[in-house]
Amino acid sequence: MKTTNYNINLSDLFKKKKDFKVPKDISPKKSWASVLIFSAVILAIGLAYDFYVYKIVSREPLYVEVPGEEMIIERLKVGKINNIVSFFETKKENNINLKKSSLIDPAL
Repeated sequence: MKTTNYNINLSDLFKKKKDFKVPKDISPKKSWASVLIFSAVILAIGLAYDFYVYKIVSREPLYVEVPGEEMIIERLKVGKINNIVSFFETKKENNINLKKSSLIDPAL
């Protein structure tokens, strides 16, 4: 079996290297330029959309005119309301009468 010797010097790990170079693919100027261009495009699209919505809304009249025929309020049907009130009154009286009567508890 073949053995491999790894020579690790701790001093090599803690040395400061002064020759660090930024790779050509990484460029802070290019990154910031792309962020600014993207933000400007989004801002321009938002402004165009806002202008479009403003133009649509500004074409409509400020107040909606309702014809006079639709403004007539329908009168309440008093007879039907009286029937409903009397129905609930009789229910109330029946409930009171049931409470007054002596009922036998079927559980006993």
